[in-house]
Amino acid sequence: MAISSVSGSNFSTTKLMGQLRLAFSDPLSKEGNVKKGLTGKFNFIQNRLFLTPDARASSKETNHVTTSRRVGNRFSAKVNVTLEDHTGQTRKDAGFILKKQDDKNYLSMSVSTKQDVRFYRVVDGEKSLIKTVSLDEQIPKNFDMQVDVNNSNFDFYLDGEKLLSAKDSTFSGGELGFGSFRGLGSFSDLEIYQ
Repeated sequence: MAISSVSGSNFSTTKLMGQLRLAFSDPLSKEGNVKKGLTGKFNFIQNRLFLTPDARASSKETNHVTTSRRVGNRFSAKVNVTLEDHTGQTRKDAGFILKKQDDKNYLSMSVSTKQDVRFYRVVDGEKSLIKTVSLDEQIPKNFDMQVDVNNSNFDFYLDGEKLLSAKDSTFSGGELGFGSFRGLGSFSDLEIYQ
């Protein structure tokens, strides 16, 4: 699958987002609306949330933060992401944690500098791959990442272009999170539509 808009912030409204209303908006410039995940650390610097993953984490997806509010089964969320270059890591991943029940039960959608998008299910701490899509082009350093969740249907977007669609009905509702699963990442301008 190709990425046609590989530079700049080209965020556009998806069909699902057009049916919902803005329920939550946070520039991510200070503490208050996010809480730490299982591993990693976060800091607010120059109006961005910087996430530093714990490289020793047994599951890279545990390096995330979650929002202070739970989301249902029908929502759209987007956040601006910058994958930092100075970490020395060749693979950098950023993504969403979806329908998180607890630290051992959630879904994960992520994009990687190794040119793929992956959708995982974690049940009782055991991770299984639901779907992966290879990309023809390198992802940009800075991009808008978005997910649409409509009950058991999931769509993942990068700069407004749909890169992955999948289905999973394991969990109902839960927390929404995001993170830099590998490599230092920074985030801003979180929006959630419900």
